[in-house]
Amino acid sequence: MSEWFIEQVEEILGYVFRAKKAKSSSPLEVNNENDNNSDSNEDEDDHTHPVPQAVSTIISKRYICTQDKGSANYSKYQSTVPPKKRRRKLSEQRFSCSGKICMYTAATIEGGSINIPSLDEIMLQDGEFLFHFRHNCPHPTRRRNPVPTVVRNFTLQQSPDCRTLQELLVRLRHAVYNGSLKGVDPAELTDYNVRYWWMQTRKSSYQRDLDPWVSSVKLLSELPQILAEPHINERRRSLFWFFPEYMGVNLKDVSEVYIDSTFSTNSQNAELYSIIACEQGYGVPIGYMAMEKKPKEDSKIFCGEVIECCKKFFGSAKRLHLIPTLIHTDKSAAELAAAKVCSSCACFMTYK
Repeated sequence: MSEWFIEQVEEILGYVFRAKKAKSSSPLEVNNENDNNSDSNEDEDDHTHPVPQAVSTIISKRYICTQDKGSANYSKYQSTVPPKKRRRKLSEQRFSCSGKICMYTAATIEGGSINIPSLDEIMLQDGEFLFHFRHNCPHPTRRRNPVPTVVRNFTLQQSPDCRTLQELLVRLRHAVYNGSLKGVDPAELTDYNVRYWWMQTRKSSYQRDLDPWVSSVKLLSELPQILAEPHINERRRSLFWFFPEYMGVNLKDVSEVYIDSTFSTNSQNAELYSIIACEQGYGVPIGYMAMEKKPKEDSKIFCGEVIECCKKFFGSAKRLHLIPTLIHTDKSAAELAAAKVCSSCACFMTYK
């Protein structure tokens, strides 16, 4: 409902509004304080147009005009930054418009009240929405500097044959200098300009569903010599996949492995666990697990979920006849507890 209303306002006025990030992890936050105190980017004259004060029975979400001075995010690039990563377009002009759209709805089925200075107190019933729009002054709309059509078409044609974005950029710049793409300024061809269109083409090769987890399961099931085990219907989703045959490794002969995890490597905020086998002096990956990451508070309520996911992961590896005698890991309690599933007589080497 809120997104549809914002789109209608943007289409009529030509301005662009973006949701203000809430302090909590939820996209809708309960405000118990006046919005003037919670927003550090308010204009000096904002006190003349007070924002409604919400009580605990009201959930609010705020959108701010992207051309307002308070929402400016000026580039920090210096002359030492490589040219291919610098912004080439002019900075967007900013105005003291204090443009905002605030959406309010009742947090409980009993409803709630909200006090708007210009309209006094308003009662909201369950399922009702109140939108409060404010824009102090009119101003020109955002300047658009889209990627030229010839560049987009060239990118879509060349993307299937390019394994990396850098390879595509080399071809694109070569075409510009040869005169194949007329009217294109080479200085505007940065990796940021081209990445979007390159990704749109690459998506067709791996995206099987709008849900990334479902898409990953479908894609892995299509690939030969890969054994996938999905657990995406559980509260904490996880996905295992092994490929020892693809790497030419016989798991029965593996006596030493390295296990570790990382984070912040994907858009789903999922932790990535890996099992690296020592094969003739080389470290060879033989299996991965992507596990949904939850907040720390959630882990305290549902304790043991991470250990359980790791146990399932190493248990699946054991069923594939991976029983190492030496396991290298860090001091992660989940990894240590789960690694014991592989072998009860394994020797553990822990690192900081």
